[in-house]
Amino acid sequence: MSTKTFSQEVAKLSIAERILKAKETTEALTYKVLDVIELHEANKIIVYSDRLASQIPKSHAANAFTTFQNTMFNYEVIKCIALWDRADDNVISIPTVIELIDDAEVLDSLINETRSAHLSLEPRILNPSEDPEIQAAVSEAVLRSQEEFSASQAGKAHAGLVGALSMAKEIIQRERTTSIKNLRDHLAHNLIVTRAEQRGSIPNMKYGDEKNLLDISIRLVEDLYCWVNGTSFDIRTDCVELAKRRAEELWLNCRFDI
Repeated sequence: MSTKTFSQEVAKLSIAERILKAKETTEALTYKVLDVIELHEANKIIVYSDRLASQIPKSHAANAFTTFQNTMFNYEVIKCIALWDRADDNVISIPTVIELIDDAEVLDSLINETRSAHLSLEPRILNPSEDPEIQAAVSEAVLRSQEEFSASQAGKAHAGLVGALSMAKEIIQRERTTSIKNLRDHLAHNLIVTRAEQRGSIPNMKYGDEKNLLDISIRLVEDLYCWVNGTSFDIRTDCVELAKRRAEELWLNCRFDI
């Protein structure tokens, strides 16, 4: 069994291997985010609204419904903070992607991928001129425009990647993130005292902290998918709206007769 840290293992990989692993992890990470979004949209009705709770009268059923609410909320917390689990070869998380790309040569290679992808596109010239000189001038102008656009996109890639790295590192260190991780450790492991609590006082997580972390996670994963995998993935609008419709279709049509 290897005793090397993940950082040491990553350092041994070639630039191409690090990028390939980062692309694969980011791809898998998007689906983990979608799972949390589905849970969150359901919990907006189950936990944060009274649409279902108001239908439950004073009865033994009320206890069962409270158990259901707590289970749904706790599972969302566990799944949401899992997006921020430690960087490791066996862990699909934002820190794993960050560890793989946090290197000057890796970033340069990803930025060059963006530039090359736009430079390699075959430009289309509508209504080409029959005059060779005019056509040559048009072709030169189109090529120059393509080169400028490629440079602009490379600049956006640089800003996006550097921004994602900076934001992720800041979120990892946030007190609120530590609070959510601490609650997850209690929920998942039946601990009396967590390792974090052994090191010092940990503030309690508050309702809504999980939504804030999910919103940040969505923005980061969108940015990583765009600049690491080279294509956009609309999570904030299309995916969230779809999850909302699905949740409402089920839970807003549930009726309790107790």
